[in-house]
Amino acid sequence: MTTFFDGFTNAESEKKVTEYILELKRTQGIDIIANGIISTLKYYLCFIDNYQEFIDVYTQNLIKDAKNSTEIKNFHLEKWTEILKKYELAAE
Repeated sequence: MTTFFDGFTNAESEKKVTEYILELKRTQGIDIIANGIISTLKYYLCFIDNYQEFIDVYTQNLIKDAKNSTEIKNFHLEKWTEILKKYELAAE
């Protein structure tokens, strides 16, 4: 479920999510920012000084994760490579 402004079907579901987030904070010490992913990315990306360096490091981390875990699959890397090529962002 998204927490984007139109993400909740009703006030009760929003209340349940908010209560769950507060419970996680209280019991596990986990902070969850209930926010839309796009607005969150826009906000945090403004802090990056060098986008190419960020993309290069992110790409290397994806490759490392693909080799060392089961989370990142080859098709993720293939799609990421397509995105980089499409927007001419691949490291040279």
